[in-house]
Amino acid sequence: MVKITTCGVDRLGDAHIKTEFEGSFPTLDAPRSNGSPAARHESRRLAKRLLDLVVGSVAFVVSLPILFAAVVATRSSGDFGPILYRAVRMGEGGSPFTMLKLRTMTSFAEGPGLTRARDPRVTTMGRILRRLKMDELPQLWNVVRGDMSLVGPRPEDARYIDWDDPLHRKVFTAKPGITGLAQIALPFEERLLEGPDPEGTYREQILPYKLRMDSFYLDHQSLSVDFRILACTVRSIFRPVGESMAAQASSLDGCQALIAEAVAIAGVQRALEERAT
Repeated sequence: MVKITTCGVDRLGDAHIKTEFEGSFPTLDAPRSNGSPAARHESRRLAKRLLDLVVGSVAFVVSLPILFAAVVATRSSGDFGPILYRAVRMGEGGSPFTMLKLRTMTSFAEGPGLTRARDPRVTTMGRILRRLKMDELPQLWNVVRGDMSLVGPRPEDARYIDWDDPLHRKVFTAKPGITGLAQIALPFEERLLEGPDPEGTYREQILPYKLRMDSFYLDHQSLSVDFRILACTVRSIFRPVGESMAAQASSLDGCQALIAEAVAIAGVQRALEERAT
């Protein structure tokens, strides 16, 4: 059993999975608002798309010099392979799309679909790009195009999706995001895959936890929650290099408090409660 020490979560919960958290995860009442559910859903969808289009477009333009510098640094390191890595991922409604990233592995790298800490396929420059999340910047173009959202469930490789699982199907009713609750709660996911069976660890322990987080977000999403998740994402990027897992969890505690505050209107005190092993 992999022990996961995250922001307020000490290990993966054993509670039965529903469309809301149980046990160590708070159960929230739906926020009250006027209008029919369909009208409220459409209003939220349009507001979220407007946020994605405006912020995503500005962020993409601002990121262009950073992307150019990353390309120059990669070329200067002697790496003359493809600049972009194009990964087919499952998006909204289970539709596949091409997710863009800066390539961080050696050209034509083979092996498991998951990246572990100290993965030998990752280049020296690639480790820097991954540490600063700069490899994710091309996904801003996916956001502008409408394939992705700034905040949402993480796009998943089709090989890890179980379409017979209601929770999997629920998560893929939404547009995938560059960042989200699961990404903040597991900022050091690669370190959890260092065992002899990384794919088994991911399928059996990490993925169910991420699905719960994504389900929680979908049940209580709002622009306020999105802004707080974006702020926490920026903060998580600038953690000290080489920081221990325990220190990372401690440094992100303030971000978790922000997330809890964002959903406090639904009557919750903390987004995630500490659970002893």
